Amino acid sequence: MEGNKALLDANAVLRFLLRDNEEQFIYIRKMVRTKSCYVTLEVMAEVCYVLEGLYQVSREDIISCFLGLKMEVA
Repeated sequence: MEGNKALLDANAVLRFLLRDNEEQFIYIRKMVRTKSCYVTLEVMAEVCYVLEGLYQVSREDIISCFLGLKMEVA
């Protein structure tokens, strides 16, 4: 994407939500605060699959995380 826009991949969204790599979290947080960031439906599906399958996060918690994304990046 050009200029002040960014397309986030599943890894970026996961690092932001999980905050399991502080350096990557800080980088992504800075990006979402300074750019218009977009995530495709396919990426959100992949994030959901990873959170539920690998990290054993409940669907209710995943929904809460997804709903909180807009508030977090605003």
